[in-house]
Amino acid sequence: ALWMVAGVYGGTYLAKNVSDVCIERRGLSETHKGANAAKFAATTACNMGGSILKDAAFAKLYGAAVAAVVLVPPASYALFAARDCLTIGGAFVVPDALAAGLTRATGASRETAATVSQLVSPP
Repeated sequence: ALWMVAGVYGGTYLAKNVSDVCIERRGLSETHKGANAAKFAATTACNMGGSILKDAAFAKLYGAAVAAVVLVPPASYALFAARDCLTIGGAFVVPDALAAGLTRATGASRETAATVSQLVSPP
């Protein structure tokens, strides 16, 4: 069970880091809207896909042998997706954009701006 959770988080960070490398290699700025959208999409897809697979495996492992089929309202899926999108955006997209803005606005070093933005970002 621990490895499934670690796999979801590891995959999410892998998607974020690969996205960052692709953005850097293409010479795009950290505030480029297309780059941030691509990073957001890749990271969210990896996180949500992994989470759904993990949850399905947990249900099979720990659920009742003969469980009643329960229909989940569409609003629950929408709220789940919205929560994940806000978390991924706040954890992986906002800090990079905020750090770039802090560096431009205050002249702080890139490292200081990255640290401050990571500490004050939502999740």
